[in-house]
Amino acid sequence: MYKLSLIIPIYNVELHIEECIVSVMKQIQPEIQVICINDGSPDNSMNMARSVVRKYRKSIQEQFVFIDQENKGLSEARNTGLVNALGEYIGFLDSDDKLSPDYIENILQVINSGNYDIVDFNLITSTGEIRYIRQGDQTTLESVFRAGFWYSCARVFKRNMFDNYRFTPGIYYEDLALTPILYNEATITIHINKPLYWYRLNMDGITLNQSIESNIKTISSFEYILDQYIKLYIASNNKYYAYVLMQSYYLLCTSASLRFSPLESFKIVNKHKLLKRQVVSDAFISTDRALKRRVHFLYKYPRTYLTAFTTIYRLLILKNNLIVLLKK
Repeated sequence: MYKLSLIIPIYNVELHIEECIVSVMKQIQPEIQVICINDGSPDNSMNMARSVVRKYRKSIQEQFVFIDQENKGLSEARNTGLVNALGEYIGFLDSDDKLSPDYIENILQVINSGNYDIVDFNLITSTGEIRYIRQGDQTTLESVFRAGFWYSCARVFKRNMFDNYRFTPGIYYEDLALTPILYNEATITIHINKPLYWYRLNMDGITLNQSIESNIKTISSFEYILDQYIKLYIASNNKYYAYVLMQSYYLLCTSASLRFSPLESFKIVNKHKLLKRQVVSDAFISTDRALKRRVHFLYKYPRTYLTAFTTIYRLLILKNNLIVLLKK
């Protein structure tokens, strides 16, 4: 019945949920199912979403599914959506973001024209920056791995892609843990070279004042993801898993440098240094063009890179805070 099911996890987004839902309503078509999952939100977000939908005619209201569950996190909320999705394709919309005005028109046009496993597209951030989901030749699988942007919301997937896969519960960066695997499983993918999704940036960024619990979960999440791709690469010798493995290593190291003291962060870096694991050869890291220069530099000069990275990041945080103060 439905061509596309849109999954919207909802948690603590009273400021943004109406704008999110309205962005769907302005372009909704009969082939669209929308699944809203209240992930135990302590605020009034879900009721606000329901109120927006009730303003529309009954036939549109019937395209919406509202599900309430106890708080389990983003991965579990999305997994609940997957269980209830009836569409031939699955899309994801975070409840503080919104669809670009021509999202549904473009997606339906493509998925009605061919049997694609994944349709990806660019997104535009709340600061006006376009993030390109493919880099170089947009027809190749390597172009996706070169770009290294794994947002689930920047693509739609054929529903059967999730027959054997789900988002990993209890971790951050669940998109990094799953999306590259789905690309390796896909037979046919296609790119729409337009920004079809509006992505809200947290202007506080990954602040330097996160809770100890959050800092530990961030590092443990990257360690889980890194170990996952090490195992996949060893089992398959697939160079695309090597790309994601190195990206995960980079994110682990830079995150540790922001969240812990230099001594503690370098312990984490050295613990996971890939040469010691003898997983990816030094020659591959230094010569493969798909790995970004910053990954090469971090791997070769970790202390120099992380010291500079942390210094620059702190200066950016100070700059953002100053801008906020001046606007008050």
